Amino acid sequence: MQKTFIFIATLTLFSLTIFGQDKSNLKSECFTNISQEQKTIDKYKDNLTLKIEVTILKVGKISTAINFTYDEIIQNESSLIQINDSIAIKVAITRAVDFVEKKYLYKVDLFTKSDKCWKRASGANDWNEFYPGIVTAGCSVGYEGTDNYLGFTGTIIIE
Repeated sequence: MQKTFIFIATLTLFSLTIFGQDKSNLKSECFTNISQEQKTIDKYKDNLTLKIEVTILKVGKISTAINFTYDEIIQNESSLIQINDSIAIKVAITRAVDFVEKKYLYKVDLFTKSDKCWKRASGANDWNEFYPGIVTAGCSVGYEGTDNYLGFTGTIIIE
């Protein structure tokens, strides 16, 4: 009797292991994104062109109109780009695959100069998805209208 029970238990466990496996292959499944229509990336570029234009620089409660433009070819991150003597920006990009779709992600860090050293003006920034073209119309850290606010209005283009 005990041998029969062990045989049935083993056979049941074996059947569940073999026949109960999910044979789904995500690469062949169809996913829909009902929240938004997304463009897809067919092939990643090794080098991307970064273009930055700053029209208004905001430090604390003071807004200043400026005419700053910058171009650079980047692979993964830009150099530290000085907007003026005390403010700089750095842009990083990465390539990712999510639900079998190729995507680009970017993040922007603002820096301030203190005692001849550059210091990131914010903590860790989030990565944001983008499709080549105009990525954002500006960037900021802190609460606008307060002394700790730092930001700019303009465009960041990555193509």
